[in-house]
Amino acid sequence: MSGGMGGGEAGVDPPTTTKGDLSGYDTTFDRVPIGTDTQVLTADSAQALGLKWATPTDISPPTTTKGDLSGFSTLQARIPIGTNDQVLTADSAQALGMAWKTAGGGVEYNTFTTATTWNPTVQTGLVKVTVDNTDLTAGNVDINVDGSSISNTNSGIETRIINPVTSLSIVTHGSSYDLSGASYDSVSFSFASEEGLARGMTFKTDGTKMYIIGTTSNSVYQYSLSTAWDLSTASYDSVSFSANSQDTFTYDVHFKTDGLKMYIMGATNDKVFQYTLSTAWDISTASYDSVFFSVPYAQEPSPNTLDFKTDGTKMYILGSTNNDIYQYSLSTAWDVSTASYDTKSFDVTGQTPSPTDILFKSDGTKLYVIGSVNNTVYQYSLSTTWDISTASYDSVSFSVATQVSNARGMYFKTDGSRLYVMGLVTDKVFQYSTTGSLAGTVRVSVG
Repeated sequence: MSGGMGGGEAGVDPPTTTKGDLSGYDTTFDRVPIGTDTQVLTADSAQALGLKWATPTDISPPTTTKGDLSGFSTLQARIPIGTNDQVLTADSAQALGMAWKTAGGGVEYNTFTTATTWNPTVQTGLVKVTVDNTDLTAGNVDINVDGSSISNTNSGIETRIINPVTSLSIVTHGSSYDLSGASYDSVSFSFASEEGLARGMTFKTDGTKMYIIGTTSNSVYQYSLSTAWDLSTASYDSVSFSANSQDTFTYDVHFKTDGLKMYIMGATNDKVFQYTLSTAWDISTASYDSVFFSVPYAQEPSPNTLDFKTDGTKMYILGSTNNDIYQYSLSTAWDVSTASYDTKSFDVTGQTPSPTDILFKSDGTKLYVIGSVNNTVYQYSLSTTWDISTASYDSVSFSVATQVSNARGMYFKTDGSRLYVMGLVTDKVFQYSTTGSLAGTVRVSVG
């Protein structure tokens, strides 16, 4: 066959002179020279053959050092590993939104055996705080960050990474609910304009509302505290609720923890009456549920006060005839119509012959009773939480007789650091501090 295939003829590939060369085509075949190492062949319509070798920009860069990370902004890029003990931190000022930072500028240590405040050298920036409560037997520790408190509740060792912007302090507190260290705050509030025969009192759980109940008109009165738990800032809301249709001698008032239920002890009918509030903690929205619990006459002919377990599954009633506290179970939480007697009671006659109010610590480990003759608060421990039959007197008490005559009601701030006591004769509520000493040792490291 004549006319064999020769180099350079139309329709024949051109010579590829270098290893890696490729053959491309536009209107004729042509050579695509090989690129340099690590380049990739890329489509590019601007090129004669529609292809080119290019350095990649959309593939993660090499991570050359142990611990390197790959991040992304508009493209992927390398995040070099930090130095020992640094922590990876979100930082919007960085190109990839992250940076390795040192937690503080060195580690500081402090040991506490008394209630005090410590301002470490590190006040801003990322820092590690470790609190060791292992040897603390009474009291607690707060980490105050930019004016807000973080309570350290662990009984052992707890570590937190925090990032204060303006300030950092460590505050140790003495024990709360401590009657042995209680003292009058020289703060009181008069409700005489609303009620002259007050019998009971309670607070909203955040300390911004207070409620007084009495027998003058058998009504509950509502007050606001502009500073939570500070009686000096209290004022009447011009809001009240009458329970006169249910009982003509109302002795005590209690709320469900969410403020949507209210309970009133009626001494004429010896019943606990239940109400619903359509707006939490606003007694102007209360309405009677037509639900009540009758206190058996055989148990207590003259019931005058009540308290609940914090989950609403237990109710406790105290009377002035037998001076016993009786315990009941509610098969449906907060529904007094489902209450039944646990066949458990506790007699407080040994401390006061005229008990007028009871209150439990929020965890059910302590009970407090106040009496109207000696105007004293007594403290008891429960070896089994919320089980009144396991109560025993702590031989701890606190007299409020200097301020209060005929004490009728009391309430603790939810953290146990303040006590409020109401007197029938004075028509006032008095405020006390109930924070005791720090017992044991707290060790803290910052950095």
